[in-house]
Amino acid sequence: MSGPTSASGRPPGGGSEDELLALLRWSFVEKVGPRRLLAAVRAIGSARALLSSADAGERVGRPGAEPLPEAEARTVLARCRTHGIRPLAWGHEAYPERLLHLDGPPPVLFVRGVLHDPARPVVAVVGARRATAYARRVSRDLARGLAANEVVVVSGMALGVDGEAHRGALEGQGTTVAVLGGGVDRARPTSHRRLYRDILASGGAVIGEWAPETPARPFHFPRRNRILAALSDLVVVVEAGARSGALSTAAHARRLGREVTAVPGPVDRPGHVGANRLIRDGCAPILELRDVLDRLGRPAGPTVERTAPELDAETAPVWEGLAEGPTTAPALARRIGLPPDRVLTALTRLELDGWVRRDRGLHRRSAAA
Repeated sequence: MSGPTSASGRPPGGGSEDELLALLRWSFVEKVGPRRLLAAVRAIGSARALLSSADAGERVGRPGAEPLPEAEARTVLARCRTHGIRPLAWGHEAYPERLLHLDGPPPVLFVRGVLHDPARPVVAVVGARRATAYARRVSRDLARGLAANEVVVVSGMALGVDGEAHRGALEGQGTTVAVLGGGVDRARPTSHRRLYRDILASGGAVIGEWAPETPARPFHFPRRNRILAALSDLVVVVEAGARSGALSTAAHARRLGREVTAVPGPVDRPGHVGANRLIRDGCAPILELRDVLDRLGRPAGPTVERTAPELDAETAPVWEGLAEGPTTAPALARRIGLPPDRVLTALTRLELDGWVRRDRGLHRRSAAA
């Protein structure tokens, strides 16, 4: 028999400071995870009631477990005030409802900045930390286009793909949300201090489930990834090796019924194995911004008129080769005398920027070009 629930389907107990304190006291007890705590709170009615329960340890699956002292929880709240962080109990009306789709949502979400309108579409752009130049460009270009079309871009603010996704969203003058694997009081990694400030200054948010001043630890990131997945309507994996953390985000997304997509890469590069396998296993390939917008059911909005693409040594020969007319990627490689993998990389970049379109296997310059 199920325990009490709130009228809205949120965990019972509400979002008062007393309930928040009680959740903080239980949230960081060793080996008391969110799933067990949620079950106990639903059964007894609130985290406050759990504090006074004689069998609280048994209810949270840890016989003999004791909540943290109230003074420690109040110290967390004091640190939140110091750093301008808003802690939201899972019963609070401002707590993102999408996170409640998780079996074990964060009991307390720490928010610095402004949470986006929950009605807006959200795309997670994730991938390798040691990203190739190709992956960094693709993630930045894709995020820029999404932001320009009023899609919220979420990522983990890690080095590589994540950081470029946030930067692209900022360049598109849109909203981006960073989900951290440590306290949200500072940039993690510290090399992203400017990016952290820019996200907040642009009206975005930095969020996480760890108390302020908590360092990021390896075991935090799988939990961080479930938040990324739950917040999103769709996940794009830009570049991922066979054991990339981005695949953890993809797995969480699938369990939640979110769509997972991937950007293809060269089949002989280990860093692309994970993303390519996702495509092999049925995930849609993302070759241009339009692919993502179509899957969101969102028409492309107005864009700034451009007269020619910005070309470099990689894209220039491919662009010039397409001047002779539509062709397949292998035929184009033969036409311009470049390796097929380099041609595919350049085509993908040009497609994401809207300069090239693919129709029935043929690549051609877009009408706007």
